[in-house]
Amino acid sequence: MGVGEFWAAIIIIGITYIICKAPSWEAHNRTSPKGKCTDWGQMNMDRTNGMSQREIDMKFNRGGYDVKADKFGCPDKSGDTTNWKYGGK
Repeated sequence: MGVGEFWAAIIIIGITYIICKAPSWEAHNRTSPKGKCTDWGQMNMDRTNGMSQREIDMKFNRGGYDVKADKFGCPDKSGDTTNWKYGGK
């Protein structure tokens, strides 16, 4: 194997890695739009029903878990933890 083939293989592996990891990186840095919250319960339900983490990340990136915020808002944006629906008491 020549030096050119070696570098071509390294570049192909690197590009493949980036393409496979991009949805995960995007999902970990995504926030819901204003006036919406993430439905963590539905996300966990999909996980227990057999969806892979990649499928969950892609659905999250498309806004599949965004739900309209209620009058209490979103605890991850306003700091309100009193609403039982979002894990408060």
